[in-house]
Amino acid sequence: MNSWVVGVGFMLLSAAVQAQAWQLVKDEAGIKVYLQPAEGSNFQAFRAVTRIRTSLAQLLALQDDVSSACAWMHVRISAHRDRLFR
Repeated sequence: MNSWVVGVGFMLLSAAVQAQAWQLVKDEAGIKVYLQPAEGSNFQAFRAVTRIRTSLAQLLALQDDVSSACAWMHVRISAHRDRLFR
């Protein structure tokens, strides 16, 4: 039981530390874009968060179909690229 509590505590602490490192740089059209330094790199880590109206089954099907997922992401990114990075 104690190891479970310690494990959960560590996960929460780890999540809190990571949450502090991400910096919100854009919040537009329902998409939040975050950056944080990438350790050992001149590049920054990138994270985008949005909500999608779909079922879990449809989302998992898209993830499993790699070629369709890549095509879908390309269309979405192309549609929002100018709005996100002005």
